[in-house]
Amino acid sequence: AVTPAMYLKAFTVMSPFVRGLAWGGIADFINAQPSDKGAISAITKTVAGATPEERGGVANAIMQVVEKQESDPLVISKAREALDGMILGGSIEKGVELLVKAARQIPVNQLRQRIVDAGARR
Repeated sequence: AVTPAMYLKAFTVMSPFVRGLAWGGIADFINAQPSDKGAISAITKTVAGATPEERGGVANAIMQVVEKQESDPLVISKAREALDGMILGGSIEKGVELLVKAARQIPVNQLRQRIVDAGARR
């Protein structure tokens, strides 16, 4: 039998990205309400701004997967919300990782010295 403790142990060996996917999916699956609009489908609609006729076949297939329908059963609606959480959770996790890497590349001491040389006080 698979126990909750086994699931939690699996989280300890996951990479931060995979952990972000999992936690986002779990949180959104648990908290999803049938009337919630999916964040990913809303973002996709806003960014794309195209009608289904104007989009390509792949874009329409993606929208069909992530977009909630009122006729969806509760479990499908929750699964779509979990997919939203996985995508957003993974994106945030990777985004933070990339920001930290970029911040570490900033030569802080050189920057501070240039500011002081320009006339700023210490």
